[in-house]
Amino acid sequence: SSFWFRWYAGCSNEEGENALLLTNSFFDRSSDGIIVQKMHRTYDGDRDAEWQCGPFEKVNAGFASLVKRSPEELQGASLREIWPQTALSLSRICAKSMEEEGPLGIEQWVPEMEKTLRFQLIPLGEERLTIVCSDISDQKIELANARADAERYRSIFENLPDGVFVVGPTGTIFDCNERAATMNGYTRDELVGQSISLLNSPHQG
Repeated sequence: SSFWFRWYAGCSNEEGENALLLTNSFFDRSSDGIIVQKMHRTYDGDRDAEWQCGPFEKVNAGFASLVKRSPEELQGASLREIWPQTALSLSRICAKSMEEEGPLGIEQWVPEMEKTLRFQLIPLGEERLTIVCSDISDQKIELANARADAERYRSIFENLPDGVFVVGPTGTIFDCNERAATMNGYTRDELVGQSISLLNSPHQG
Protein backbone atom coordinates (compact mmCIF):
# COMPACT_ATOMS: atom_id res chain seq x y z
CA SER A 1 0.00 0.00 0.00
CA SER A 2 2.91 2.41 0.66
CA PHE A 3 4.10 1.96 -2.93
CA TRP A 4 0.63 2.82 -4.22
CA PHE A 5 0.54 5.89 -1.99
CA ARG A 6 3.88 7.23 -3.27
CA TRP A 7 2.80 6.73 -6.88
CA TYR A 8 -0.64 8.20 -6.31
CA ALA A 9 0.78 11.21 -4.48
CA GLY A 10 2.64 12.18 -7.66
CA CYS A 11 -0.56 12.40 -9.70
CA SER A 12 -2.60 15.51 -10.35
CA ASN A 13 -5.98 15.68 -8.61
CA GLU A 14 -7.81 14.55 -11.74
CA GLU A 15 -5.35 11.75 -12.40
CA GLY A 16 -5.50 10.76 -8.76
CA GLU A 17 -9.29 10.60 -8.75
CA ASN A 18 -9.24 8.37 -11.80
CA ALA A 19 -6.56 6.24 -10.15
CA LEU A 20 -8.70 5.83 -7.05
CA LEU A 21 -11.64 4.70 -9.16
CA LEU A 22 -9.39 2.10 -10.77
CA THR A 23 -8.09 0.83 -7.44
CA ASN A 24 -11.27 0.08 -5.54
CA SER A 25 -9.78 -3.29 -4.69
CA PHE A 26 -6.99 -1.47 -2.82
CA PHE A 27 -9.54 0.64 -0.95
CA ASP A 28 -11.60 -2.38 0.02
CA ARG A 29 -8.77 -4.79 0.83
CA SER A 30 -6.19 -2.51 2.45
CA SER A 31 -5.49 -3.26 6.11
CA ASP A 32 -4.80 0.47 6.57
CA GLY A 33 -7.74 2.68 7.42
CA ILE A 34 -8.82 4.89 4.51
CA ILE A 35 -11.21 7.84 4.70
CA VAL A 36 -12.53 9.87 1.78
CA GLN A 37 -13.09 13.15 3.63
CA LYS A 38 -15.39 15.91 2.36
CA MET A 39 -13.84 19.38 2.58
CA HIS A 40 -15.37 22.83 2.16
CA ARG A 41 -14.27 26.45 2.37
CA THR A 42 -15.69 28.94 4.86
CA TYR A 43 -15.44 32.70 4.52
CA ASP A 44 -15.09 35.13 7.43
CA GLY A 45 -15.53 38.70 6.23
CA ASP A 46 -12.39 39.94 4.53
CA ARG A 47 -10.30 37.00 5.63
CA ASP A 48 -9.22 34.37 3.12
CA ALA A 49 -11.39 31.31 2.87
CA GLU A 50 -10.33 28.50 5.16
CA TRP A 51 -10.69 24.81 4.51
CA GLN A 52 -12.90 22.91 6.95
CA CYS A 53 -13.48 19.18 7.36
CA GLY A 54 -16.98 17.94 6.68
CA PRO A 55 -18.45 14.46 7.08
CA PHE A 56 -16.86 11.29 5.79
CA GLU A 57 -17.93 10.44 2.26
CA LYS A 58 -16.60 6.91 2.42
CA VAL A 59 -14.50 4.72 4.72
CA ASN A 60 -13.07 1.26 4.18
CA ALA A 61 -13.25 -1.84 6.38
CA GLY A 62 -9.69 -1.18 7.55
CA PHE A 63 -10.75 2.12 9.15
CA ALA A 64 -13.84 0.57 10.72
CA SER A 65 -11.61 -2.09 12.26
CA LEU A 66 -9.07 0.51 13.43
CA VAL A 67 -11.63 2.58 15.34
CA LYS A 68 -13.69 -0.48 16.34
CA ARG A 69 -16.94 0.73 14.85
CA SER A 70 -19.24 -0.67 12.22
CA PRO A 71 -19.25 0.81 8.70
CA GLU A 72 -22.87 1.84 9.30
CA GLU A 73 -21.89 3.90 12.36
CA LEU A 74 -19.19 5.65 10.37
CA GLN A 75 -21.38 6.60 7.41
CA GLY A 76 -21.56 10.40 7.44
CA ALA A 77 -19.53 10.64 10.66
CA SER A 78 -16.76 13.23 11.15
CA LEU A 79 -13.28 13.45 12.65
CA ARG A 80 -14.71 15.32 15.63
CA GLU A 81 -17.15 12.51 16.37
CA ILE A 82 -14.51 9.78 16.10
CA TRP A 83 -11.56 11.57 17.75
CA PRO A 84 -12.85 14.63 19.66
CA GLN A 85 -9.45 15.38 21.24
CA THR A 86 -7.43 14.82 18.07
CA ALA A 87 -9.80 16.34 15.53
CA LEU A 88 -8.60 19.96 15.83
CA SER A 89 -4.93 19.29 15.10
CA LEU A 90 -5.75 16.75 12.40
CA SER A 91 -8.22 19.15 10.76
CA ARG A 92 -5.48 21.78 10.52
CA ILE A 93 -3.25 19.32 8.67
CA CYS A 94 -6.14 18.44 6.35
CA ALA A 95 -6.66 22.14 5.62
CA LYS A 96 -2.94 22.61 4.93
CA SER A 97 -2.93 19.69 2.51
CA MET A 98 -5.89 21.18 0.62
CA GLU A 99 -4.34 24.66 0.63
CA GLU A 100 -1.02 23.40 -0.72
CA GLU A 101 -2.75 20.99 -3.12
CA GLY A 102 -0.27 18.31 -2.22
CA PRO A 103 0.23 15.25 -0.02
CA LEU A 104 1.24 15.53 3.62
CA GLY A 105 2.18 12.94 6.22
CA ILE A 106 2.32 13.13 10.01
CA GLU A 107 2.65 10.82 13.00
CA GLN A 108 0.39 11.67 15.89
CA TRP A 109 -0.52 10.28 19.30
CA VAL A 110 -4.27 9.69 19.41
CA PRO A 111 -5.33 9.73 23.10
CA GLU A 112 -8.80 8.37 22.34
CA MET A 113 -7.16 5.13 21.19
CA GLU A 114 -3.94 5.35 23.23
CA LYS A 115 -2.08 4.64 20.01
CA THR A 116 0.30 6.43 17.64
CA LEU A 117 -1.08 6.67 14.11
CA ARG A 118 0.55 7.69 10.86
CA PHE A 119 -1.71 9.87 8.71
CA GLN A 120 -1.08 10.29 4.98
CA LEU A 121 -3.24 12.89 3.28
CA ILE A 122 -3.87 13.43 -0.44
CA PRO A 123 -6.18 16.05 -1.97
CA LEU A 124 -8.72 14.29 -4.15
CA GLY A 125 -10.65 16.35 -6.67
CA GLU A 126 -12.08 19.74 -5.79
CA GLU A 127 -13.48 19.28 -2.29
CA ARG A 128 -12.35 15.89 -1.06
CA LEU A 129 -9.33 14.51 0.72
CA THR A 130 -8.07 10.96 1.12
CA ILE A 131 -6.72 10.12 4.58
CA VAL A 132 -4.77 6.88 5.03
CA CYS A 133 -4.41 5.87 8.70
CA SER A 134 -1.85 3.32 9.91
CA ASP A 135 -1.32 2.11 13.48
CA ILE A 136 2.43 2.38 14.14
CA SER A 137 2.28 1.93 17.91
CA ASP A 138 4.14 -1.40 17.85
CA GLN A 139 6.86 0.11 15.66
CA LYS A 140 7.27 2.96 18.14
CA ILE A 141 7.54 0.53 21.06
CA GLU A 142 10.10 -1.61 19.21
CA LEU A 143 12.15 1.48 18.35
CA ALA A 144 12.04 2.71 21.95
CA ASN A 145 13.10 -0.74 23.20
CA ALA A 146 15.96 -0.86 20.69
CA ARG A 147 17.17 2.56 21.83
CA ALA A 148 16.96 1.52 25.48
CA ASP A 149 18.96 -1.64 24.72
CA ALA A 150 21.59 0.41 22.89
CA GLU A 151 21.87 2.83 25.81
CA ARG A 152 22.25 -0.06 28.29
CA TYR A 153 24.95 -1.64 26.11
CA ARG A 154 26.78 1.69 25.86
CA SER A 155 26.63 2.20 29.61
CA ILE A 156 28.10 -1.26 30.27
CA PHE A 157 30.73 -0.76 27.56
CA GLU A 158 31.85 2.59 28.99
CA ASN A 159 31.96 1.47 32.62
CA LEU A 160 33.90 -1.78 32.27
CA PRO A 161 37.08 -1.69 34.36
CA ASP A 162 39.05 -3.20 31.47
CA GLY A 163 39.94 -1.60 28.17
CA VAL A 164 37.74 -2.87 25.32
CA PHE A 165 38.25 -2.42 21.57
CA VAL A 166 35.79 -3.09 18.73
CA VAL A 167 38.02 -4.10 15.81
CA GLY A 168 37.10 -4.92 12.20
CA PRO A 169 38.38 -7.90 10.19
CA THR A 170 41.22 -5.82 8.72
CA GLY A 171 42.34 -4.53 12.11
CA THR A 172 40.59 -1.14 11.97
CA ILE A 173 39.45 0.15 15.34
CA PHE A 174 35.73 0.89 15.12
CA ASP A 175 35.27 1.86 18.75
CA CYS A 176 36.80 1.62 22.21
CA ASN A 177 35.89 2.64 25.71
CA GLU A 178 37.64 5.42 27.59
CA ARG A 179 39.61 2.95 29.69
CA ALA A 180 41.11 1.39 26.53
CA ALA A 181 42.13 4.81 25.23
CA THR A 182 43.67 6.20 28.42
CA MET A 183 45.61 3.04 29.29
CA ASN A 184 47.29 3.28 25.89
CA GLY A 185 47.99 7.00 26.07
CA TYR A 186 45.46 8.10 23.43
CA THR A 187 42.03 9.70 23.25
CA ARG A 188 39.17 7.77 21.74
CA ASP A 189 39.04 10.15 18.76
CA GLU A 190 42.71 9.44 18.06
CA LEU A 191 42.15 5.69 18.03
CA VAL A 192 38.86 5.27 16.13
CA GLY A 193 39.59 4.65 12.46
CA GLN A 194 43.22 3.69 13.08
CA SER A 195 44.77 0.24 12.80
CA ILE A 196 45.07 -1.80 15.98
CA SER A 197 48.78 -2.07 15.14
CA LEU A 198 49.06 1.57 16.25
CA LEU A 199 49.13 0.26 19.80
CA ASN A 200 52.53 -1.28 19.11
CA SER A 201 54.01 2.13 18.29
CA PRO A 202 56.41 3.96 20.69
CA HIS A 203 53.55 6.28 21.67
CA GLN A 204 52.09 3.44 23.75
CA GLY A 205 52.60 4.11 27.43
